[in-house]
Amino acid sequence: MQNHATSHPDGRRERAGLWQHSGFFKLWSAHTVSRFGSEISTLALPLLAALALNASPAQMGLLSAAATAPFLLIGLLVGVWVDHVRRGPLLVASD
Repeated sequence: MQNHATSHPDGRRERAGLWQHSGFFKLWSAHTVSRFGSEISTLALPLLAALALNASPAQMGLLSAAATAPFLLIGLLVGVWVDHVRRGPLLVASD
């Protein structure tokens, strides 16, 4: 295990945190923006359907089912594909 400590001129040692690593910061910020957008969409789409389109409870249920259908339909195929590509660029691109 590597020690990521830096030395100061006066002899003190300071550990470098994850925030100093550009790769971690890029991944973290991309994931944060993606999650923020996903949560807004998760809240806004059903509210839009209920308030602006006067959707019935059955239509709201179909809307929720349609939102989760892609995970069920293509999840296994994409899982096989993901096992054969580099994960770093894939994580950034998917966010």
